[in-house]
Amino acid sequence: MRYIVLFLHLILFSIGNAQQLAGHVYDKNTQKPIEGANVYLDGTTLGTMTNKDGYFAITAKNKMPNALVFSFIGYETITVEDPFSYDKNFKVLMKEDLIGLEEVVIGSPLFSRKKMLAAFKGQFLGTSKSASSCKILNENDIVLHYDPDNHVLSASAENPLRIVNNYLDYDIIFDLSDFGVKYNFNTLEPL
Repeated sequence: MRYIVLFLHLILFSIGNAQQLAGHVYDKNTQKPIEGANVYLDGTTLGTMTNKDGYFAITAKNKMPNALVFSFIGYETITVEDPFSYDKNFKVLMKEDLIGLEEVVIGSPLFSRKKMLAAFKGQFLGTSKSASSCKILNENDIVLHYDPDNHVLSASAENPLRIVNNYLDYDIIFDLSDFGVKYNFNTLEPL
């Protein structure tokens, strides 16, 4: 019986020392809750995601010196040093992260988009019978650039490419992050 009382005392003591960090995360401009934002104590495995109301709660066994981090895609990350010294009901306003624009080149390009796209498809998909049956459904998502100083055709896409091949009967999604073909001189003719 003495052990049961001691065990209950330890449980109540440990619950009494537990520290909770809770609050809401909102978009700074719209004041609307952000659902799915990551909230975690840096350097630990303690973390959670906000619910549809932007609410989060993290319970730690005791006060920790770790920073509380708020992150969400498209927003600037917020770090709160020594979060246990603040009011436990946080109201966090996340600011949208300004995404940089692609480089803009003024002047006439050496090759038209149509020619660069044809060269890209020839190098990327190939020229066989099955390759000629391929169709990239979202060609407009491909960003093409030809560097005349280095003779390099490069391609990238923010969205994954959706490629359909009726000859081989497949439909795939491909993440095109970095593609380049180096030519010996300013041309798009096959190597």
